[in-house]
Amino acid sequence: MCRATVRIKKELYESYQKYLVKNNLTMKDDLTKHIKSQVDNYSIPSNYFKDYSNMEYSKLNFEIEKNLYESYKNILTKNNTIPTADIIRYIMKIVEK
Repeated sequence: MCRATVRIKKELYESYQKYLVKNNLTMKDDLTKHIKSQVDNYSIPSNYFKDYSNMEYSKLNFEIEKNLYESYKNILTKNNTIPTADIIRYIMKIVEK
């Protein structure tokens, strides 16, 4: 296992926390599911995202299997992106539904 850390805007982090509680999910389970789906079939969500203008940030930490995370990072690198950007896009997509 390894620990992954992503810095996201505080407002988005708080919305994500509400989403997790509402859907009875853990951050680890939700992000692991997203990462597995990206490893299996990489895709970028549409650009219909809200502008989060507040400049305060929060750290999002979660545990994940090292091999899975390495595979995920390799796929993202091949697609010219990074885990932080992909996770932020994923969180924005689900909290804005």
